[in-house]
Amino acid sequence: MNFNIKTLQKAAAIAKLHIAPDQERELCQDLNKLLVWMQTLNEVDTTDTTPLITPSAAQNRFQNNAQDTLSHQQALYNAPSKDTNYFRVPHVFTSQANTATDRSRCSSYPDLKKRKPLPEKP
Repeated sequence: MNFNIKTLQKAAAIAKLHIAPDQERELCQDLNKLLVWMQTLNEVDTTDTTPLITPSAAQNRFQNNAQDTLSHQQALYNAPSKDTNYFRVPHVFTSQANTATDRSRCSSYPDLKKRKPLPEKP
């Protein structure tokens, strides 16, 4: 494959990039050098090479240290407002048209200090 100016302009249009006309020729040369280098890499024999999963030999130290977590019911137990399996929260993004209704919705939330303690795990 060879990158010419027409191919570069088509790729730039797809990627919604603006490339100055005075830079097109230089960019085509750079991309062609990159393609030649990629072709050189394709010629390397990798039949006996195992695939690399990660470039680092470090192990995940947080893998097996699961802490006690809340069940779905326990997480929703003290929710000020809930809807079946979800927390209900006031709107974050509002328009000018519904500002008054959002304020009334926010003020209907119970006081956070009146929460019940979590039930014990079975």
